[in-house]
Amino acid sequence: MATPRFTANRYRLIVLVVLTAITLAYGYYLLRSYMPGQAPVAAEKYSVPVSVTAEGGIKLEGTLYTSPEALKTKVADLQRLHPGMGFSIAAKRGDSLEAVAKAVVLLQQSGAKTVWVLNEPQNPK
Repeated sequence: MATPRFTANRYRLIVLVVLTAITLAYGYYLLRSYMPGQAPVAAEKYSVPVSVTAEGGIKLEGTLYTSPEALKTKVADLQRLHPGMGFSIAAKRGDSLEAVAKAVVLLQQSGAKTVWVLNEPQNPK
């Protein structure tokens, strides 16, 4: 028969081990939720470069588009070929903000799900 002192120490040790395991598991959960790693197979997003005209139209693969109706079929074809793709507008220094905004709206109205606007820093050092 075990002594009472030994039994109490054994239960304290079991409680300590269980609480330590719970603490470590919760810490690992917090670490993974706030700092998630990359997916094992990270598929790169396909991006189509788009240039903007001064009037707010866009030039896509050498063709100028100014209305959503004309652009809808091209956007649908590209999105069928590359699901999850997006369009990237490279806004250079001096480009009209209004023209870039019109181009973004034009792409969204034509069915583009993702539009990136990449701009130059205004105060390079």
